[in-house]
Amino acid sequence: MAILFRDIYSKAIALFDEPKITIAYKSNKIQFSKLMYPFLRDSFALLTNPQQIAQELVSEVIPPIGQMEIFEGDGTKQIFETNLDPPEDALLEFKIDGVIVSGEYNRESKTVDFGEVVGVNKICSFEYYSEGQFNTDLNVTNNIKTNKSIKAQTEDILCRLLVKAWAESKRNFALDIQNILTDTDFKLHPASAVLRSKNEWVNQLDTEICLYQNKMATLIRFSNGANWGKRVW
Repeated sequence: MAILFRDIYSKAIALFDEPKITIAYKSNKIQFSKLMYPFLRDSFALLTNPQQIAQELVSEVIPPIGQMEIFEGDGTKQIFETNLDPPEDALLEFKIDGVIVSGEYNRESKTVDFGEVVGVNKICSFEYYSEGQFNTDLNVTNNIKTNKSIKAQTEDILCRLLVKAWAESKRNFALDIQNILTDTDFKLHPASAVLRSKNEWVNQLDTEICLYQNKMATLIRFSNGANWGKRVW
């Protein structure tokens, strides 16, 4: 019942206000996950309520892992032997001269098929990336159905904290521009509008996060057979 980072990212997509984010997610999930992980990592410390959930999450975080192997084409091969052994759930990416192609990894033969003959001196790469997870069961009550609901709500909170961390970075960038451009000749109205929009967005996320946290804390406290107060930290 671990909470996978990829599930948080997939939920967060619907909350972003920029179409480019959605396009990036669909076109290259590995690069998207690498980009978002620092924001997710920053959000760990922001989840403080309920305390049980916060403690469970930070108790065992499995960070992302990934590796890449480079090959050089000779104009005759499209299948190459690889030394990499990606986890079963890892994202896989295949490129020829930096362009993503529809490749295939064979776990039994430990080979990579790039789907076409790789030309002479062309560089191809095989990369895997496992996004990471919170390795916890979140069994904070004795009710399996309730624990599943708590897991889903925890993902809802984390995805909003992730988006909030990203939104605040964008807001701070807009604020920096606002502070630099102090002359009215620079026409600050667009920057002011962006800053105001980001502030409203962050405030909305804060409201939603607070509602989710309070709802989950109440659910844990009043669930039949809840372990509230029985756990020793």
